[in-house]
Amino acid sequence: MISFVRVQTGASKGPEGLSSLGSLLMAESSGDESPRGIGRSSQEGKEVTRKRPRGDKARSFISTVLDRESKSTGYTPVEDISRAARVEETVATTASLPTLKTPAPFVQKLFSLLQAEENQEYCRWTDNGKSFTIWNPDNFAKEVIPRYFRHNNFSSFIRQLNQYGFQKLRPDLWEFGHSDFRRGDFG
Repeated sequence: MISFVRVQTGASKGPEGLSSLGSLLMAESSGDESPRGIGRSSQEGKEVTRKRPRGDKARSFISTVLDRESKSTGYTPVEDISRAARVEETVATTASLPTLKTPAPFVQKLFSLLQAEENQEYCRWTDNGKSFTIWNPDNFAKEVIPRYFRHNNFSSFIRQLNQYGFQKLRPDLWEFGHSDFRRGDFG
């Protein structure tokens, strides 16, 4: 996304006359939403503040600035245009890459506490591996929760399970399940 506030126009020659375009391209490549450059209008000493163009308006504005610079100075910023093209190509390429999601820390800790042998007397996977059961909530809160989390509150543990979409499967037991949380299938 292109974002900027001030634009420099002037009668200087060469690449120095495009310092505002350089800051504009830096903002595009870094993804920063609020870079600011100091600019002067055609009337010396007066600063011009413009709204932040977005999308096609930004591309149109860039071409207008390039046209003005090349007409007033005779300089055609070929390398600046090619840099803008490279930045646009990089953005397009990165947008098409798949994003790999890592499970939340709570889910990682929950999986590791269910896998640990020393916790099997307090909680374990069910036979089908689609859910897990907590056998004694009081002992689970005293012995297991503090080893994996910064608290020993069973209610907070249940609240976090609910927050991540786990559902209590049986009203008579502390058995919880989630469609994406299976024994042996993590990540």
